[in-house]
Amino acid sequence: MRRLLRSGRLRLVAAALALVLIPVGGVATASRADAASNPGGSVVGYAPASTTVLSDGADPVTDPVSSFWVGNCGVDQLDATLAAYCTAPTIQRAQWTFEPLAILDQLAPQDLVSARLVISARQGILDNSTCTPNTLRVYDIDNPVAAPTWASTAAWVAQEPLGSFSAYWGTCAQTPTWTGYDDFDVTALVRRMMSEGRTDLTVGVAGDETNVGSGYNLLDSYAVSVYVNFERPPAAPTDLGIMVGTSLLGCTSTPVAISSPSFQVYAYLTDPDDAVGNGIAGAPVHADLSVVDTTDGSVVASQTAQVVYTPAGAQFPVNAPNLTNGRTYEVRVRTTDGGGLTGPTATCRFTFDGTPPAPPVVTPVLAASTPSVSGKVVAGGTLTAVVGSWTAGTALAYQWRADGVAVAGATGASFVPRSAQVGKKITVTVTGSKAGFASVARTSAATGAVADANVQLGYQGHVQSIGWQPWVTGGQVAGTTGRSLRVEALRFRFNGAAYGGGITATAHVQSIGWMAPVALGGVVGTTGRSLRVEAFTMQLTGEMAQHYDIYYRTHAQHLGWLGWAKDGARSGTAGYAYRLEAVDVRLVPKGDPAPAATTTLASFYQH
Repeated sequence: MRRLLRSGRLRLVAAALALVLIPVGGVATASRADAASNPGGSVVGYAPASTTVLSDGADPVTDPVSSFWVGNCGVDQLDATLAAYCTAPTIQRAQWTFEPLAILDQLAPQDLVSARLVISARQGILDNSTCTPNTLRVYDIDNPVAAPTWASTAAWVAQEPLGSFSAYWGTCAQTPTWTGYDDFDVTALVRRMMSEGRTDLTVGVAGDETNVGSGYNLLDSYAVSVYVNFERPPAAPTDLGIMVGTSLLGCTSTPVAISSPSFQVYAYLTDPDDAVGNGIAGAPVHADLSVVDTTDGSVVASQTAQVVYTPAGAQFPVNAPNLTNGRTYEVRVRTTDGGGLTGPTATCRFTFDGTPPAPPVVTPVLAASTPSVSGKVVAGGTLTAVVGSWTAGTALAYQWRADGVAVAGATGASFVPRSAQVGKKITVTVTGSKAGFASVARTSAATGAVADANVQLGYQGHVQSIGWQPWVTGGQVAGTTGRSLRVEALRFRFNGAAYGGGITATAHVQSIGWMAPVALGGVVGTTGRSLRVEAFTMQLTGEMAQHYDIYYRTHAQHLGWLGWAKDGARSGTAGYAYRLEAVDVRLVPKGDPAPAATTTLASFYQH
């Protein structure tokens, strides 16, 4: 009696194999026994619809819902309840087309481990009366477009099948008995596809008896699965470099130079199988390093590191005490994956020079003082370098600078500023040298700005019974002394001023008091009115005020010469009715000393 188990529709499914990598020395396992020796990975493809082809020449029908048989569909072979599934005595076959297996484009023929086509069925028909074998054959359909020729019995029988599977009913003495699935080795087919550049796969199935029955039943199903197992070797390590201390030396065509026999080698390790998601993150692989003497080929250092399977950088501490000075060595790094495949070797060359550095030469340093500058900072004046204390026997050289720029030819102990240096600040650099000592240079603090020696302040007095006197300059007297004559007015001017700006002045006049300020060149006081000037003030403005101070004093009736006033301070008397008889005015560069005092009197008295 034949036995029929009801089933769902036939379909073709490619199942993935999950890879497990284990530490060195352990045993590799996989999610299926089929993949136990495959540490690389597997691919998945699908055949979403089947096509039933009849030997009587009927057109192929894509049949996702109705039942069909694969094999001899003779009514005389079936129970009455099964006759509805086999409408005519014919040989029926089925074929399935997979979605493209794109991974095949990434594999070389040697990367393929195995390929198996497994047709599993929860239901099937086997011969239990005559104990004859029930055989299922699988064919490669090279040209699915010409599939109707597959309907010819002579055509498909004449083809060389990819493989076949024969089974007996369980009560028969012969083996193997039917186990619920048919297993075909299609390694040769997949390898041929790779050599032909194909990623499409269409298979046909034929049987000599009703081997597999199929109906549309969601509770039961058939599955046709293909397992394409592969393993690719790791890629060549990249980013190879040698680290000495904290310096990472990249590898180029020119050997890098190192001076220590202890260093680290860095390499970035990858395995293409992990890139497609088949590797187990965190599983180890081996990375082997060797250091080879390129002169004689001897290995001077080697080691093996264990790193994670996922792409990662690895560092190898190397200690090679037998390196020879002047020789070139080659670092070689390669990776071995969990399946024992070793990838290409990456190399990096270096030269070694372990000669100890010469001890540093300790040179004594001269004792040196910071110089200063003495002298009047004015064009035409003489400035002198005051060098201070230096180590005995030190030879000194000088360089004078104006606003930090070396003055050509100014290399003596003294320097005379000229008009080109007016307004600039002067420094001097003193450099000391002595045999057996390191030279030392010291620079002085900057002086004030160089004043223009040609700047002169001219002033003129209008005196009782005399009128306007001749112009005088700084240090001379305008007015009279010992003649009891009053000064009635004053005026001022600059001769050869190098800066902008001027003077404002005002006077305290008899019967008037303090008058309004007058600018440079204007009359301070009155003329033609016989009024005495009793006191006055004056002050520099603009750039002149930045470079000069102005000092002045008055000769007052009954008092004589009063003390010096400066920059806007009052000079003379007010409220005493004392006449101002003479004035003395000085223009002094900023930073220069004030005129010497000749009296203990104040500069101004008010009643």
